[in-house]
Amino acid sequence: LAGWDDDMFQSSRLACTHFWLDTTWIQGGVAYGLAHQSDSNSTKELTDQLLSQLTQQVVANQHGLAFVAGDWNQHFEDLREPRRWEAWGWKDVQQIAQEKWGIEPAMTCKHKSRKDFLFLSPMLQKYVTAVTNTWDQFCDHSILTAVMQFPQGPPRIARWPKPGKIQ
Repeated sequence: LAGWDDDMFQSSRLACTHFWLDTTWIQGGVAYGLAHQSDSNSTKELTDQLLSQLTQQVVANQHGLAFVAGDWNQHFEDLREPRRWEAWGWKDVQQIAQEKWGIEPAMTCKHKSRKDFLFLSPMLQKYVTAVTNTWDQFCDHSILTAVMQFPQGPPRIARWPKPGKIQ
């Protein structure tokens, strides 16, 4: 994939794709942070490097429907990249639930910490009608879900503008 740092791509800790939904594309990226010695500065830095790849591929200059998610094995406050995303208007679904419905963010990792995240682009946030944090699939991590409702299908977004005629 063009633009990926080869070492990061080869780690198999990153995935990025586009989904076709009704009339538009949704772009998504997922990262799995390193768990071994997760409290060390070097592991935190490596996780930030992973997330920086998603910043380049998904977050930066994204004006459409997009998300970034994953089990980062890190606390939010220990990472730089998600704070950059917030500066661009991206929000974690638990933050959206807190702002919209007063639901406090809950633990996602072993019922003890919050290390799993689902960030949505500003455009995608508009369509969130519910957020869930459930423990019915895995014993050590919850599943974060954002329910969306698009009016008359998702908004149409031109991804590849057609050039005009050349005289």
